[in-house]
This record gives sequence, structure tokens and C-alpha cells, in this order.
Amino acid sequence: MNYRKYRSLWLGVLLALVACVSACDSCNPQDVPPPVVEPKVEPKIEVPEVDPLEGARGAADQDAESVAVVLNDTATLVASAIEADANKPQKVVSKKPPRDPETGKIDTSAVKRVFDQNNIAMRKCYERVLKANPGLEGKVTLEVKIVSTGAVSSAKARGVSLNNAAINDCMERQAKTMKFPEPKGGSVRVANPYTFRPAF
Repeated sequence: MNYRKYRSLWLGVLLALVACVSACDSCNPQDVPPPVVEPKVEPKIEVPEVDPLEGARGAADQDAESVAVVLNDTATLVASAIEADANKPQKVVSKKPPRDPETGKIDTSAVKRVFDQNNIAMRKCYERVLKANPGLEGKVTLEVKIVSTGAVSSAKARGVSLNNAAINDCMERQAKTMKFPEPKGGSVRVANPYTFRPAF
């Protein structure tokens, strides 16, 4: 047997085996590093921190704003009412003097004398109107208020059967020029009748 001839053959087979074993060793799953598996990372959800007092603050702010609006509206209404009241025309209230009780007393004969002294002046009031109204006649009552000084503070002529405004006005003006005795105990009101008719 030619040893050298087979030695080369065996050497070749041995090399082939070594190569095969080497190749198989590299295929050994134990020697193959396991695949790298990336760990599954869950997405991080950031939850904002909630201030437990935030809702209360918001409600308080809203309530305060509502109250401020209401107060502002109320103040506006009150201001408008005050301004309207200030611009309202003011009523002038005239203060009447206290009523005179007219409890005085006066001598009636003295009063009659004063009226008689003024008869001519009163008749002239009638005759001025008679010129324009021939046949005019009738009765007039003249009432006067005599104050504590004896002066006439007011006079009123009333037509009884002769009601003429011109005659009445003239007699009232004349009566305010009369001077009576001073009544005692306050003012007094007296009246005197007049009868007017044409002289002819």
C-alpha cells in the first residue's frame, strides 16, 4: 500500500472534516448570540398636576365678578335716580301766614261813621259806570277787614242786585284808603250795604 498516496488523501479528508466541523461549530445555536430585543417602552403620558384649589378660585373669581357687575348696575341705577330727582322741577310751596282768628271788637257806631264819610267816594264809583249804562241800579255789599291798627287789610264788594265788576273794583280800592278806630283784641271783619240808583 502506498502510504504517501493515501496520506495525501487522508490529509485532504481530514482537512475537509475540520472545515466542516468548523462550519458546523459556527452554526451552533448556542454559539450564536441571541437577537437583541429592544425593550418595549411604553409612551409616557404626562398628567398635568391639578391644583385642588383652582376650581374654588375660579368659582370665587366668577362670583366676585358677578357681584361687581350687580353692584355696578345698582350704583348706576341709584345715580340715575338721584340725578333724575335733582333735575325734577321743584314745587314751590308757598307758606300761608297763620289764619287770623278775627276775634277783635270794635265800636259799630264808629264803623258806621267811617262808612258814611266815604259814601260820596263810593257813589262816584257807581256814577262813572252809570254814564255808559243809563238806568243801572241795585244793591252792593262791601266787606272789609280791619286790623289792629285800624287800617283795612282787605276789601270785597259783592253785588246783591247790582253786580258790575268795574263798580266792585272801584269800591274795593276806595275801601283800602279808609281809616277805622283800632279794634280791641285783634282784627275784625265788618260789612256795609249800599244802594245805588240814578239821582234823577
